Amino acid sequence: MMRLLSRRGFGIQSPWAYSLVRDVLFEQLPYYVFDDLRLQFPHRSRSERRTDELFFRLAHYVSPMHLTLIGHFDDSTLEYIRRGCDAGSGSGCDAERVTVVADISHDGCQCWDAIVADPSATATFDIRHRYGVAFYKPGLSKQDYKI
Repeated sequence: MMRLLSRRGFGIQSPWAYSLVRDVLFEQLPYYVFDDLRLQFPHRSRSERRTDELFFRLAHYVSPMHLTLIGHFDDSTLEYIRRGCDAGSGSGCDAERVTVVADISHDGCQCWDAIVADPSATATFDIRHRYGVAFYKPGLSKQDYKI
């Protein structure tokens, strides 16, 4: 029920968190590199491609030097992230750092729980209970979102 309330940004009061959910995590419009990447990885299912594109948009949004990945990511997902970092300026994000944890329901569960409990992780996003994204932005109140 909690996921339903914050789906696509509804119920999120923070303007920057709402913008992140609406304009980055759930953006539907394709980026210019998606056609090339789809040709490079034709074996990816629609669901896998959507996840890869989500990580491209996230990498495009944050500065590459502030992005930390924890866990196992497929080669195609890593390529999407790399291309997003190359294309992005990081101007949309003023966080000190951003951490992405893969497979938070299994392998990354303990790591993710520790990140959520950390008071310096001011905003955490549990995305479909598969991936976790933590933003470290000093001066903000701590918020935990389930998307």
